Amino acid sequence: MRKMLLTSLLLCGISHPVMAQTQEADRTDPYALEEIIVTAERRETTVQRSSLSIQVLSAKDVEAVRRPADLNQLVPGVQIGSTGVNPQIYIRGVGDAARNSRAQPGVQFNLDGVALARPSLASTSFFDLERVEVLKGPQGTLYGRNASGGAVNLISARPRIGETSGSVSLEAGSFNLLSSELALNVPLGQQAALRISGKGIERDGYLSDGAQDQRTRAVRGRILVEPSSAISILASVDYSAVRGQGSGVGVYPVFQNDPWYSNNDVSLLPYPYIFGPGTAPFTRPDDRSVNSDSWGVSAEINANLGFATLTVIPAYREHVQNYVSYNANIRFKEYLDDRATSVEVRLANDGTTFKWIVGAFYYDDQFGQQVYAVQGTPTGPALLAQLSKEKVVSKSLFANVTYALVPDLRVIGGIRYTHETNGGTLVTGTGARPEVPFVQLRGPIDLFSAGDKRINWKAGLEYDVGAASMLYLTGTTGFKGGGTNTTPCGGPSYEPERITQFLAGSRNRFFGNRLQVNGEAFLIKARGQHVSALADVCGSTPGSPSEQGFLTFNVGKATIYGANIDLAWAVTDADKLKFFAEYTKSKADSFVFTQIGLGAYAPAQASACSASPASVAGRFTIDCSGRALPRVPSWSLQGSYQHDFELNNGGRITPLVNAQYVGSRLLDVGYGPNSRVSGYSVVNFELSYTAPDDAWSLSAYAMNLTNEAIYTSGTSIGANAPNGFRYYTVNIEAPRNYGVRLSSKF
Repeated sequence: MRKMLLTSLLLCGISHPVMAQTQEADRTDPYALEEIIVTAERRETTVQRSSLSIQVLSAKDVEAVRRPADLNQLVPGVQIGSTGVNPQIYIRGVGDAARNSRAQPGVQFNLDGVALARPSLASTSFFDLERVEVLKGPQGTLYGRNASGGAVNLISARPRIGETSGSVSLEAGSFNLLSSELALNVPLGQQAALRISGKGIERDGYLSDGAQDQRTRAVRGRILVEPSSAISILASVDYSAVRGQGSGVGVYPVFQNDPWYSNNDVSLLPYPYIFGPGTAPFTRPDDRSVNSDSWGVSAEINANLGFATLTVIPAYREHVQNYVSYNANIRFKEYLDDRATSVEVRLANDGTTFKWIVGAFYYDDQFGQQVYAVQGTPTGPALLAQLSKEKVVSKSLFANVTYALVPDLRVIGGIRYTHETNGGTLVTGTGARPEVPFVQLRGPIDLFSAGDKRINWKAGLEYDVGAASMLYLTGTTGFKGGGTNTTPCGGPSYEPERITQFLAGSRNRFFGNRLQVNGEAFLIKARGQHVSALADVCGSTPGSPSEQGFLTFNVGKATIYGANIDLAWAVTDADKLKFFAEYTKSKADSFVFTQIGLGAYAPAQASACSASPASVAGRFTIDCSGRALPRVPSWSLQGSYQHDFELNNGGRITPLVNAQYVGSRLLDVGYGPNSRVSGYSVVNFELSYTAPDDAWSLSAYAMNLTNEAIYTSGTSIGANAPNGFRYYTVNIEAPRNYGVRLSSKF
């Protein structure tokens, strides 16, 4: 690791003579690389002056993003799959394989500074954005809600005072895609402005039975008021609706020689996928659906107090969702009614020598959930039902400072104290409403209220090698909150997941700000990772079918390390080249747990893990120590090239090609032969015409030209594939597809 860190610094820390002369000189070159402004550190700075592990996507970059999984092809090192409507987000091997909406994410989505309770709420937020900031690694001192793996900040466009403007975009493409987006900015006198935007998407599913469709509507309104130069008030309100079949899955290894063949079309899989006359009323798995509505209000109040700026961000959101999926080859139905309230208060000073920020954060998430799981058996359906009401409360205090020891050397530090509780009540029984009435068997049961008190820290150094070059060393920690399993007896609970990350990197601009060379090495230590496995519950007789279930528990330690390089080059006035490469190595240092039966670890399944009988009859100790972690490809490469052909009328034609390679990776902790999917290479192409003065543009694009099967997540099921090992139901990205997009500004 030490050699890797030194190599990164030596490669990127180039001496003064080849630097750009001054930042002022750089700005005189209209073809220089633009400076990207970010607010990820709760203050405005540029990416090149930030020591965060961050990638920023512009509004143009995310123009074709319709859902979180589309970020897979834009941000190397990020793996986003899904189970039902719930995105499963991993950054550098840290995240969460959420099985339902109750699960706490390991990577936090934030919309305009407000933490979203669940990643599914971000699915309709990709419109009228200024940028998207992807923060890699724990963000424990500035972001208080489950940012152990990282954070994704969606920053929507702000209203502009004194300006009447807008934009409209229309798109049509494969799978009967029709998409429209509109934004309108209107001044309200001399001190206020209103911005209204919205987006609608209609697209058929690309799986064989129509799954993976999109039927979404979303609207956002924002009012900015600046009564004086010292005060600004920005109020936001939004609403979104999601309909259709929603997320579906394919089968791996490939069935019928078609990677996009839906598991719902597969009639040959044995137990537990048996829906027929004996399992009425679930005779056909054809009722997959999603019905989700969400709305929220928030505000950002800034007041210049002279010595510092006071920022207050209150927010409230409601989310009602019900869906049916067959992603794990059982019929899973969920109702969710969620209400989240949060308030963040910050006081910050952005001085030249001493920059500081102190603040407090309060988060209250109250939700009710009904889960119905139906599994086919040879004699009829097995029904499981759980109804719960829960409350998560998180309170924290934080402080971050940056102090210039000398003009070119800064020390940074941060600390955050968090107190989080999670508790509620549960009743269990049988049923599958509305098809089969609910019959209560146990409850109400008090779910154990897990009180987590954590201190997270950040420390580091930043050194300006030259006018456009910086070296940095940082260490940060973060955690994901613990909780309680929803078993018939209300337990057991599990502790938080703790992550520590160390970074060594360099950011550089050369040749009049036309060449960017950034490099970074990272080391991540994880403790108490959350893992799910089949286990006894309630202290019952081992092996009793009525007292078994999937439990989340803490297990082991893991190490993740690697390095990346990020290049951007304005080769000529008309040519731009980008390249990003990241190498990641992961290892489960200690990964031992106990479960009922052998399951995926039976000798016939050829798992790389060892299994031995435990002290309690019917249980087995599974040891996967030394293995790589799931969802961590060793290599992630991405490159793009574009050329502007200037026309006599002042317009331009721009071809853009983007290519990506992602190496092989594990889908889950079964470590069987079918749990690893091969790497893939994907090529996208776009050809655009932009009218004079950028008044309007017309683009034609082709995505996934190589027609690669891009698997983003998977779940092992109790059925063997033709090669004798377990099948997986897998989330898969779209095959080759085409489209055209017409955009206009006014």
